[in-house]
Amino acid sequence: MRTGLVAAALVLVMAGASSQISAQTAARPNFSGTWVQLAPGDGAGDEIVVTHTAALLTQRHAAEGPDHVLRFYLDGATHPDDALNEGSGHEMKGTHKATWDGARLVIDQITDYQSGFHRVAKSVWWLDDKGQLVVKVDSNLPDGSRLDVTVVYRKK
Repeated sequence: MRTGLVAAALVLVMAGASSQISAQTAARPNFSGTWVQLAPGDGAGDEIVVTHTAALLTQRHAAEGPDHVLRFYLDGATHPDDALNEGSGHEMKGTHKATWDGARLVIDQITDYQSGFHRVAKSVWWLDDKGQLVVKVDSNLPDGSRLDVTVVYRKK
């Protein structure tokens, strides 16, 4: 009888954990789409294209030359970033780790620049109550100051 009670308790615990995981996953937004920047004003009108699957978030934006593409794996592990600006003399190498905090995606990045600058940044992504994409970025800058900016986009 004791074995039966223990087994029943384990089933209830596992069912509760499974429903909690399902609720957390269901609460996670999908950021896919073409987004037009609203704020801050100096970037108003700029566009990003986001493709978001359960495993990967890809952000693309126009640049001089080829588009810039950033890929973030969403499994909570640390991953190397794609090499950027190879052959330009301004190469960057880095890592990222993306985790969920409820309905917010948190991306921690470390980037080492050819110039010797070591950048540590955190981006938090979420959808506000108007369905706008909000990305809050906190990062150190080469001059020793900090960048703390909130960028707001509307879906195109």
